[in-house]
Amino acid sequence: MVPGRTPAPTGSGWEPFGPALDATVLSDEHAEHIEDGHIRSLGFTGAFAGLWAWDLTGGGHHADFDEVTYRAGH
Repeated sequence: MVPGRTPAPTGSGWEPFGPALDATVLSDEHAEHIEDGHIRSLGFTGAFAGLWAWDLTGGGHHADFDEVTYRAGH
C-alpha cells in the first residue's frame, strides 16, 4: 500500500492525503494472464521511470523534487 503525501502547508514536513493505494496492480506480474495454472501471456503495464538521488555527505539527508521532466530518447 502506498500512501499519498504532500508538503505540509506550514512548509515543515509532509502530510498524508487520500487513501493508501495498492501499487501492486502496476507490476508486470499483475498483468500476467494465467489459465489452468499456466501463464498464457505476459503483461506489460507501460513505461517504467525512476527518480534517484544519493546523499554523498553520508548524513542520511532526503531529497525533495519539485518537478520532473521526461524527454523521450531518439
